[in-house]
Amino acid sequence: NFKRALSLGGTTDDFGTAVLSNQTHFYLAGTFSDSVIFNEHSAFEFEITSNYSVNVFLTKFSNSNHCIWAQTIGSAGIETVTDLAILGESVLVTGTYQQTALFTSTFSQNNKEITSKGGVDFYLAKYQNDGVLDWVVSGGGPNEDLTNSIFVTPTEILLCGHFSNTITFDDVLNEELNSLTSSGFSDIFIASYGYDGAFKWGRKDGGTSIDYGTSVLKYNNDLFCLGNFNLFSRFGEDDGTFLDIVSKGGIDLFITKYSLDGNGIGEIQYKIFPNPCFSTLKLEGS
Repeated sequence: NFKRALSLGGTTDDFGTAVLSNQTHFYLAGTFSDSVIFNEHSAFEFEITSNYSVNVFLTKFSNSNHCIWAQTIGSAGIETVTDLAILGESVLVTGTYQQTALFTSTFSQNNKEITSKGGVDFYLAKYQNDGVLDWVVSGGGPNEDLTNSIFVTPTEILLCGHFSNTITFDDVLNEELNSLTSSGFSDIFIASYGYDGAFKWGRKDGGTSIDYGTSVLKYNNDLFCLGNFNLFSRFGEDDGTFLDIVSKGGIDLFITKYSLDGNGIGEIQYKIFPNPCFSTLKLEGS
């Protein structure tokens, strides 16, 4: 049954791209340019303003559509938001940024800037329940490096996306901890972070053409990845053994299942779907 609707925006283009809800509130994230007014025509009205470009907004609303807080992620370049996830009482947000991006916080002393390594880089940020920025990490290289999916396990935060050329992962100490090099135009990457933003590990898969990672999840000792590829793609090469898959023509979709053991990746299984448009994996039961 239809329950409610919410409209917000400014005088230019504004887009909502991700939403998460629970029993008491919901998070909404998207992009805006110029400015957006929240709680309009009320005693709690306030406005956020972009940095002369397309920036990201992250908001928390009560179930009565009252905006509790709003934060911005932005630079003079273009920012995107691709996914949200709940971590305890906090919210995780990921997307892309250019140049130097400012992440605002409920308390301005918690604001933080990060600088890209060139081209388009990804970010992962954790905001507390009251809108205070807890931490932000990033990764990237000279070309485009994008995240598309967050998945929270009982012990880690998983990110999935794709990169071109090289990608280096930073953590909360701003240390460059691990680098990967693509085999083709773009490769899939999966990265793991601790709840404190500490980088744990990163892996890549792909062939000589285009490979995109669009969704990731982990169930028991199995890691699943959904994405797209062209021509052929190679999985598991960095693990000492590999599996090649061949497309049925054009850009196809794949689902891979990595069986994890004490030494890392064990068996790899896959399934190919010709030219579909699925983008998300979801757990339902077992």
